[in-house]
Amino acid sequence: MDRRFQTALHLVGDGRHADAAALLREAIDRRPDFTAACLALASVYIESGQAPEAVNLLRAAARRGLSDPKLQERLGAALLASGEPTRAAAALEPLSGDGASVDTLNTLAVVYAEMGARDRSRVLFGRALAKAPRAASIWNNLGLLELAARRMPQAAQAFERAVDADPAFAPAWAALGAAHVNSDPARAISAWKRVVELSPADYDTLFNLGMLLWQSGRRDEARPYLQHFVGAAPPSRYSTDIADIRRMLAGEGGDRSSR
Repeated sequence: MDRRFQTALHLVGDGRHADAAALLREAIDRRPDFTAACLALASVYIESGQAPEAVNLLRAAARRGLSDPKLQERLGAALLASGEPTRAAAALEPLSGDGASVDTLNTLAVVYAEMGARDRSRVLFGRALAKAPRAASIWNNLGLLELAARRMPQAAQAFERAVDADPAFAPAWAALGAAHVNSDPARAISAWKRVVELSPADYDTLFNLGMLLWQSGRRDEARPYLQHFVGAAPPSRYSTDIADIRRMLAGEGGDRSSR
């Protein structure tokens, strides 16, 4: 295996996306038919917010004659991340037959959800989960679909499956709290406490947890979370919330709603 490719994979694992991308580009320049390097570089671009670069890379690979279905699958993901769900659907639908991969089914289901085709999305999530019943990210995606559709019991059930499959999956715990916040605040509080443990820099959830505790009459319990939010949340984004909470804790203001 190409030394540059191996090094690049280690760099990706360390979060050094720019350095990894440079090495992967070198590997592809040396071997234009290096499919694994093309896939890895496309993923690096998507993860680092450069999805259009991934689209260009994968289309160039197709023009060079590379025809691995995984390249087309990754193109669909890149188009989705680029905000082009219609083109993403066109890329993925030919791959969505009986032998479709879990990744294709999941990505196309997300595409359909973004396009408002919720029933088609549910069918594909169901197919993906039949192949990978412990895939936390897919359960989470299904939950987000149901949350957007305001089907809270179904959303909560999907998020419960996600956190059962991966108890350290903070986004699913956060969404589980959102699904319960109006119907069962105690369960929302429990879920959001888990998020704060797993992801201390999730200031939106920290704010929501503190405010829900406060509004539920559990003010002594709320105070440490709110004080932590005031001290840790970046003022560049949360200046208004920080000021409001300071006034509230000082007894000068009323309650605020959670996000």
